[in-house]
Amino acid sequence: MLLIIIVGKSIFFSGYSPDFHSLTPNEIKSSESDIANDTSMQSLEFANSDPANNSNIIENNIDLELFRGLSKTDLMRRLIETGNFTPDILLALVERNLIDVNEILRDDHPNGSEHYTPLFAALVTGEATNEHIQAFIDHGAYIDPSLEGWNYIIAKENNANADILIQHAKYDHKSIWEITELAFHFRNMALFRHLAEQNQLPGEQLDSLIEATAARLAQSKNTGAPTEPLVEQIQYLQALTSLNSEQALWLLELEKTLEVKEQ
Repeated sequence: MLLIIIVGKSIFFSGYSPDFHSLTPNEIKSSESDIANDTSMQSLEFANSDPANNSNIIENNIDLELFRGLSKTDLMRRLIETGNFTPDILLALVERNLIDVNEILRDDHPNGSEHYTPLFAALVTGEATNEHIQAFIDHGAYIDPSLEGWNYIIAKENNANADILIQHAKYDHKSIWEITELAFHFRNMALFRHLAEQNQLPGEQLDSLIEATAARLAQSKNTGAPTEPLVEQIQYLQALTSLNSEQALWLLELEKTLEVKEQ
């Protein structure tokens, strides 16, 4: 099923709920490349019979009626194969009542896919703006804060997008902490710092992040992987005002280990 290709290969969107404290760099890198590769398929052209006389023709000459009555699988396939898997097209389909703003874009609705609504799909494209998100919300888009899939996609967003999504979902502190930690693992450091400054992370979660950084440092020693991302992560952790003295010392030791490795 093509939609499974978009999200099913990734452990983050397949219905499997991993313990994100134990995510490895390879798992994170794999999930990111899956999404990037599967949403950038070759663009094809629609053959429109008479665009000038069709009120459903939008700016880029796509006849939205061509999407009417399709199964969810065929709808997603057609959007992707024609290069029209974009926030604008998804929003236009909602505005013209060709899809419901909260319907699950999966035919079989397997466990773990309940989050895959048009808004979620728009975020998966990587092109959604604050204005797109607000438009979906204005049309009644709902974010279920109990569905972990939303945490993972929000953790990859920019600060402005994440703010409006978190506010709309009415996340509690625990969920925001989870999104903050995921942003760290995704190396979305701007969002990590933004959320960490707004919602002070508990000591045990800071310990978890430092442990994960230490594990990646050990792995980089064995594989020769670049250490620049680790340097950045350590610096962001060191900047947190909620660090205790033990955590600060731990990070200092990691920093010294990196300096020795680079010599």
